[in-house]
Amino acid sequence: MASANKTRLLIFDLDNVLSLLRVSPAKKAAYETNLRTWMQERKQRGDILTVASFNHQAREVLSDMRVVHFFDHVEADCKADSKVFMLGKILGMFPHVDVESVRFYDDDIDHVTAARSLGIQSFCVAPMTGLPMVYKKDDTE
Repeated sequence: MASANKTRLLIFDLDNVLSLLRVSPAKKAAYETNLRTWMQERKQRGDILTVASFNHQAREVLSDMRVVHFFDHVEADCKADSKVFMLGKILGMFPHVDVESVRFYDDDIDHVTAARSLGIQSFCVAPMTGLPMVYKKDDTE
């Protein structure tokens, strides 16, 4: 387990993880408000925030959500062969971060399983709820 003061690399899928596509506009707005606060806290802790998405409009979506400025890198490649390829590119950009300090969040269990095979602690996110830690007051993990 990573210590609270150790830099973590957080990698997020976009669709149905950061950007909720299947919820009401009111729930989406409330989620995005909480997400912005949570991301600000992560940045203050020194975490590195990145996106790995097949959505080639990822930057535009993040901009519309008013969170694009929180991200150190957005890997948006609709032509990539696999999510593992994108994860490898991101890991290569931050070689100073130990793999045990990397967290990956995706709504596709196949992507989560593939990331785990790389030694990355990975979480499958429900597409109707988004990131559960956004709602926690004392997220230390």
